[in-house]
Order: sequence, then C-alpha cells, then structure tokens
Amino acid sequence: MNESNRLTAPLICAALMSSAFSVVTLAEEHVDYAAVAQTASKIQNQAPCSYGRKINEKGLRTVANLLLSFPEVPKGIINVTNDSNIFFGLTGGLLKGVINMTGRLVTAVADLATLPIPTKPVVYPLYAWEDFDQDTSYEDLFRLDKCLDGDAVVGKPEAASAPVKPAAVATPPRQAIDGRSGYNGQTNQKIDGLFQQRMMK
Repeated sequence: MNESNRLTAPLICAALMSSAFSVVTLAEEHVDYAAVAQTASKIQNQAPCSYGRKINEKGLRTVANLLLSFPEVPKGIINVTNDSNIFFGLTGGLLKGVINMTGRLVTAVADLATLPIPTKPVVYPLYAWEDFDQDTSYEDLFRLDKCLDGDAVVGKPEAASAPVKPAAVATPPRQAIDGRSGYNGQTNQKIDGLFQQRMMK
C-alpha cells in the first residue's frame, strides 16, 4: 500500500462515519417522541370491549346531554351567522339551536329509558360543545353497539400445562455459487485479477 492510500482510506472511513452519524441525528430530530409515546400509551390503556364500558359511556353521554344541551343555541346562532348574515343568525340560528337542543334532550331521555341496552349514539357530535363549527346531525335510533372483531373482551389467561416449543422456521435453500459463472463469477474474476496485479508490484 503506498502513502496516499494509507492516508486516504482512514479519511474516507471517517467521512462515511460522520455522514452516517449526521443522517441518524437528522432522523432523530424529525421524530416526535412525545407523540409516539402518547399513541403507544393510548393503545395500551384502551379498555377492552365490554358491556360495562359501553353502559358507562352511554350513561355519561346521557347525563351530559340532559344537563348540558344548551350550548346548541349559541352554536346554531354562530354557525348560521357565519354561513349567511347576522339577521339570519339571530332568527334562523336561534330557531335551529332550540330545535337541536330539544333533539339532544329527547335523545338523552330515550338513552336514559334504554340505559341497560348498549346502543350507539344518536346525536353527532356526541356533546354540544364538541366541534362547534360542525352542525348537529342525527343517526338511526336503537342501533346496537357491538364489539369489533379486533376489539374482543380480554379474558383471564390460561395457565400452560406444558412448555411450548417454538415452531421450526423453514428457510429457502441457498443457491450454489459457481466461482466462474454469473454475477458472482465475474466479480470474483475481477477481484482475482486486481489481487494478482497488486501482488506483482
């Protein structure tokens, strides 16, 4: 190895290592670890699908809609005013807000009467103060709230009677590499040629 190669090889290695380090640093700057941790925590703390959870959610929704349906009135006024003008907002928006407040109260009374039956919400958004820019809409009544396939009730784990052996992993057979044919053969021939040239020097 001559003098220039002895100096160049470590410099190239150092440059490659520093560029790899800078790429990793840039990648770490763009990752929002707080958001990742929050999402993981949300998934881990998600309650399993159960009758009790559905009834609790329905009860909370019912109480909130019975006691706090009055924000529908200013919501109707604001949304109609934003869509048209202040005159229509004060007249038609007031009427729209009173109708939506009454609808929210009626659905809350229906939910209270059918509290033991887990049903899906009728009013969207679920609460009057959520998504203030979105108009209140109503879905079908008495739709049963069923568990999704991936949201099954988590049961008590059963004790294993015997240790479970890991399954054997099938690996595809390796292809035989002929030293003189194909891509590997051409590469090997070139490397052999370069090695013989260097050895001759």
